[in-house]
Amino acid sequence: MNDTKNQIMILRLPLIAAALFLFVLSNVVGAGTIEEGDASVTAEAVKAVETVEAVETTLTPRQQSVITISAFTANGDGENLKKAINDGLDNGLTVNEIGEVMLQLYAYAGFPRSLNGTSMLAAVLEERQAEGKISPQGMEPDFLDEGIDKYSLGVTNLGRLMGFPYKQEKAETNGYNDAMDAFLKEHLFADIFGRNNLPFDIRELATVSALASLEGTNSQMLFHMSAAMTVGFTEEQMRDFVEVIKAEIGEEMGQNASAVLTQVLERRAGMAGGAPPAQEGYSYIPEVFPRGQKSDNPQIFTGDSWVAPLVPFDDAGGVPAVNVTFAPDARTTWHAHSYQQVLFITMGQGFYQEKGEEPRKLKAGDTVIIPAGVEHWHGSAPGEWFAHIALLVRVESDAEDLWLDPVDDEYFSGLN
Repeated sequence: MNDTKNQIMILRLPLIAAALFLFVLSNVVGAGTIEEGDASVTAEAVKAVETVEAVETTLTPRQQSVITISAFTANGDGENLKKAINDGLDNGLTVNEIGEVMLQLYAYAGFPRSLNGTSMLAAVLEERQAEGKISPQGMEPDFLDEGIDKYSLGVTNLGRLMGFPYKQEKAETNGYNDAMDAFLKEHLFADIFGRNNLPFDIRELATVSALASLEGTNSQMLFHMSAAMTVGFTEEQMRDFVEVIKAEIGEEMGQNASAVLTQVLERRAGMAGGAPPAQEGYSYIPEVFPRGQKSDNPQIFTGDSWVAPLVPFDDAGGVPAVNVTFAPDARTTWHAHSYQQVLFITMGQGFYQEKGEEPRKLKAGDTVIIPAGVEHWHGSAPGEWFAHIALLVRVESDAEDLWLDPVDDEYFSGLN
C-alpha cells in the first residue's frame, strides 16, 4: 500500500447530462484514506461501532448516521453536518458511501446544499488526517453499460421502489413535463440509482431523511417512505427513524414525519394483495395470483422472488401447484426435479433454458413442459417482471429437487 500521508485529497465532480447535471464523486483520495478490505481498517471500524453509546433503536449506528448526514446536508446545517460526518466515519461508513449520499441528495435538496456537503466532507477528512485517524475509502461504482436504454432502466428501478411491476413509455414530445419525466427516469432513477456502490435501502433512507428536514416535501416523503419499506425497512425501523428525526433535527420536523408515516402505513395496509392507486401515465401489469412469501434462499433464487402455494401437496392428489413471482433480473439457479413440471406463464416476460439448449423467451400465455431429471433454469428477462404457475406432476412423497449453480450474471444480462 502506498504511503497515504503524501497524497492530496481530490474531490472531482465532473458534470454530465444536459439539463440536470450529474455530479459524480469519483475520488476522495487523501492522506488518511485507504482501500476497502484492509484488515487494520476493519478492526478499527468494528471497534468504533462497539464503542458507540447504546441507543434503544432497531436502526444500526451506520443507518442513524445516514439519517443525520442526509438531513444536515439537505437543510444546510454545516456545524451539525461536520459532527455527523465524523460520527458516520466512526460508525463504519466509508468516504465513498458518505460522498454518494451527498451526490444523491442534489436531486432532492439542490446542488448548493450537495456541494456544500462534499466540501464539508473534504474538510473533515483533512482534519482527521491531521489527527492520524483512518477513513476507509470504500467501493467506487461501475459505469452503466454503454448503449443501455436509460429510460427503461429508470422505469425498472422505479418499479422496484414501488414494489409493483408497471410499464411507461417515453413521451415523443419535449414539453417541460415530458422533459422532467425523462430526466427523472433517465437521470435520477437510472444514472444515480443505477450506481452500484450504495444499495437501494440506504439511498431511500438518505432520501427520506433529507425530505424530512425540509418544508413542503410531504408528497415526495409519502412516496419515499413507502419505497424505503418496499426495499427492506420495517414499520418499527421507520418509527425509530421518526424518533431520530425528532431527537436530532427537531421535534416539529419529527412530528411532521410521524404524520406522513401514518399515511404511508394506512395506504400500504389498503394495498395489501392488490395494485397501488392508479396514476396517470403508468400502466400496471396485473398480478393474477398472490405473491406469497418472499424467498431468502440464494441456493434457489438469484434476486427478489416470491412463492405462493396455490394447491397444497396434501390436497392435490399428487399434483400440487405454486405461483412464483420474479422481480426484474430475478431467476432460479440451475436445478432439476425428480418429477415432471409444467409452467403456465401468467405475467411479464422471462426465459426458460435447459442444459445444452438455447434459452427460450417466454411471455404471458406460454406453457413450458419440463421433463423429470432435466437440468434447467427459469426466471424474468433482464429488466422485466415475470410470474408463472408451476404445476408439479406426479409428485411422490420422496420427490427430490437438486439445486445447482447460479446462472452467470454476465450471461444473463446479455439475454434479449
